[in-house]
Amino acid sequence: MLDGLELYYDGIENSGEGKHDNNTLIWKDLSGNGHDGTLNNFGTSSISGWHNNYLSFDGVNDWVNCGEQNYANVTLEAAYVNKSESNKELFCNFDMGGNGIVIEEGVYKSNVYNNGEYKLINSNMKVKKDELITQSMTYNGEKGTTYLNGKTIGNIEVNGDIGYPIKNTVMAIRRKSDWFRVTIFNIRWRCRFSKNI
Repeated sequence: MLDGLELYYDGIENSGEGKHDNNTLIWKDLSGNGHDGTLNNFGTSSISGWHNNYLSFDGVNDWVNCGEQNYANVTLEAAYVNKSESNKELFCNFDMGGNGIVIEEGVYKSNVYNNGEYKLINSNMKVKKDELITQSMTYNGEKGTTYLNGKTIGNIEVNGDIGYPIKNTVMAIRRKSDWFRVTIFNIRWRCRFSKNI
């Protein structure tokens, strides 16, 4: 695994036992750090739940609780297929603090809380529906960057650490106030900045 890896969810080896389990409600953290994800409200439709190599969100009330993940400098990465046109707080812990991977106004973006406000790491890369992509963001205390399939699509110069959420908000795959259709293939989180996306 890459240096500093804190959390790694894989859609194929979701059980943590080297195999796939279509019935598990715990997405095992393969980083070895015990940050297992808890599935909430899955299995209520044919869309919702595990498939051969991914977790499908039905856009009604599915979400994954990844626990508290508060670090000053991070790399986030998600491989997924976007299934709807809505804005998305895809993988984040926003609450007057935190950071995350998002889709807004039809483009891929990231967001970090720094010096009392959110700093949007913008791009002009339009979202493509029904296409497998890898969206990433890094923040190292001086610069925030958004990537799409390993290529830089936006960055900002910012100084200081990421502010922690005021209520110790958990990192979540999909926010409770922001339901959407998506299929997630894997999620990775590193607590130190890395150029190895």
